[in-house]
Amino acid sequence: MIQTKPLSPIRSAKPDELARARERWANKSETEIAASILADFEQVKGFRILKKEALSDDEVVLTLYVEGLDPNEGTPKMKLQRVANEWKSAGPYKDRPK
Repeated sequence: MIQTKPLSPIRSAKPDELARARERWANKSETEIAASILADFEQVKGFRILKKEALSDDEVVLTLYVEGLDPNEGTPKMKLQRVANEWKSAGPYKDRPK
């Protein structure tokens, strides 16, 4: 089990990502939200950054290896954006059209 505060990932998100999370969990208590987050990450044993791609000085995309995920789920990519002096989650990243 993860030994952290389960709402930490939400609090480290950008404001627009936070708004999406609030919509997703409308009408749920903080306890229910925490339980949902813990269930989502229950199988995760660790993360490894496989690749870091700078989109700009204030945006990067991380390609991640997530230990514990089903290998058939693919390799997740996460977009981060700098807000003031902190890097915030901007949610999953979808490849740009070519």
